[in-house]
Amino acid sequence: MYLSGILLAGGASSRFKSNKLRSSIGPIPLYANQLIKLLFFCEEVIISTNTPGSYFLTRDIKRIGEYLTLIDPSFSDIGDKEITIVTDKQAKGINRSKKGIGPILGLYNGLDRIKGDRAIVTAFDMPLISYLLLDTFRSYAFDLSDKEAAIIKGSKGFESLCGVYSKMFSDRLRQNINRGEFKISLSYNNSCTKIINIGDLYPLGIDDLNFFNVNKEEDLRNFFKIFYGEVDDDDAGSDNSRFIRKWKDYFYRKTDKAIKYQET
Repeated sequence: MYLSGILLAGGASSRFKSNKLRSSIGPIPLYANQLIKLLFFCEEVIISTNTPGSYFLTRDIKRIGEYLTLIDPSFSDIGDKEITIVTDKQAKGINRSKKGIGPILGLYNGLDRIKGDRAIVTAFDMPLISYLLLDTFRSYAFDLSDKEAAIIKGSKGFESLCGVYSKMFSDRLRQNINRGEFKISLSYNNSCTKIINIGDLYPLGIDDLNFFNVNKEEDLRNFFKIFYGEVDDDDAGSDNSRFIRKWKDYFYRKTDKAIKYQET
C-alpha cells in the first residue's frame, strides 16, 4: 500500500510569541525533526502550512538531505521521497468567508492533496513522537477496514493532530468547515472512526511523551530538560554528537527517562 504522510505546520504561533517553525532542536529545525520521522514510513509527505510558513519552508526544505545525513548518513536513502508544501490558500471547495478556521483546514488541505488512500498525520510541534507510535499507525493504516480514521483518545480528549486518516475523511472535514464547525472531533462517529484508547498503547511501549506539545516557549524549555536531562559520562563530545545520540535514544526509545515519565 502507498502510504502518505501529512505534516501539519501551520498556525499563528500566538502562544509562542514568534514563528515556531523557525525554532530548532539542536542543529535541525523543529519541523525537520518530525518530517524525518515521517519519511521513514511514508512514500510522500505533504507539509500543510500557511503563507508565512511556506516562505520559510520553501527555502529551508532544500536542506533536508543535510539534516538527514547529520543524524545518520544511512538516512540519506529516504531523502529522495517526494515532499510537497501546500498552503491554506490553496484549499479547494472551502467557503472563504469563514474566519478562524484553525488546524482543521490544514488537515483537510493535506488529505485532499495526498496521492495515497491513507495518511499518517502528525503536528510538527510534537518532537518526542517515537518509531513505535508511527509503526503502530502504519499497522492501523493497512488495516482500517471500513473505517476512515484511527484516532487516539486519552485523558485530555482526542489526539486529532496525530493519527491515521483516509483520503475520504476529507469530505467530512470540508462539509464541517463550510458549516462553521471547526473542531476536528465533530467529524468523528462510531461508524467511520476507530477510537484507540491510549491505555491500550502502553503495553506496546508507547508512552505519554509521544503526545508532548510545544505550544509555548516554556514548553520548548521543558522539552530540552526532558531531551537532554543531566549530562552523562557518555555525553562527552560536540553538541551535535550529543544531540544525535539523544535523538536516536528518544526516537527508538532506548532511554528509561521515557518510561519514568509515563510512570509519574
